[in-house]
Amino acid sequence: MANHTSKTKRYVGTCLRYKLMYVVAIVFIIIVALDFYTSHINSTKVISPDKNGCPMINYGYQGGYYIGTVYSPLKLSQFILDQYDSYVTTGDRRYRDTMLRCVDVLLSIAEDRGDFIVFTYDFPWPYYNISGKWASSMSQIDGVLALYKSYEVTGNSTYLHLAGKALNAFFVDTDRGGLTHFTEYGPWYEEYAYPNITGPYVLNGFMYTLIKLYEYYNASKDERAKSLFLDGLRTLKATAHMFDTGDWTTYDLIGTLSPWAKHQLHIKFSRELYHITNDEFFLDLSNRWADYNLRLTGLYLGAKYYIGLTLRQYMLLPLPAKYSLLAPLLYILFKRCISKNRPLSRTPM
Repeated sequence: MANHTSKTKRYVGTCLRYKLMYVVAIVFIIIVALDFYTSHINSTKVISPDKNGCPMINYGYQGGYYIGTVYSPLKLSQFILDQYDSYVTTGDRRYRDTMLRCVDVLLSIAEDRGDFIVFTYDFPWPYYNISGKWASSMSQIDGVLALYKSYEVTGNSTYLHLAGKALNAFFVDTDRGGLTHFTEYGPWYEEYAYPNITGPYVLNGFMYTLIKLYEYYNASKDERAKSLFLDGLRTLKATAHMFDTGDWTTYDLIGTLSPWAKHQLHIKFSRELYHITNDEFFLDLSNRWADYNLRLTGLYLGAKYYIGLTLRQYMLLPLPAKYSLLAPLLYILFKRCISKNRPLSRTPM
């Protein structure tokens, strides 16, 4: 009897431990699922082509505002650059024709502000208290590149002129409709540029812009782009520590903790800047931030990211496939301690 009691206690203890692990796992999954659900509802961006084959983005609701299907200057410019690459690789003029049609669309959403033009987002962005049209350094520099590549394939100098005019926006303060905060540390090319707001000084957008400014300089040999790149590098070196919490990076100077994927971009862009400049500062920065992936914050945010990614893929499955995957998962989750830790049947005394 004593032997049986001992086995029963071991079973109960083991089963409770399993159940405790399951409870912790379930709570974590629920947290991630709710986080995924709210971000999914607020930031779902479905890409669909217009009649010319140019991408439009359905932003749905963002921060309680309904935006709907609109052009994104960034996605549009990146699509144009992809079409350019495909044309250069294959020689297929269909890529060239699509590229030029989409350049026309890009120019149709640009605003001429005198000495410069800006590719604008014509909807609010409540996350940074942006209530009207705004611009982005990322879409601006990709727009500059798109116009320059259009000049390359056509020889039409109008595109070259417009590329230079779009680059001018980087020399203009955000309060005057440009792209740049002129700070005590140097120029900061803002991902969310809007007059009369402080910051937000988004790190990955600034680093991306620097890399693309260098790409544009390499292609065009425009010395102004080189100057913008070098000035921006000095700003980044002076401010990088402000985005470092000691075990992770922040997304902006407001203090928003970087999502896992954005932290990986900080690492990637630091490494790219090292390859461009051979400056050990950026290699050290990249290595330090990569080490943060193995700390508790990194492991937690990494787990959230990959579970969220799995949930996103799961949500795309048809309903029968969802149920067929969910049923065995629930069975394994709730029956394991019974199937693997069942006590011996009672024996006669």
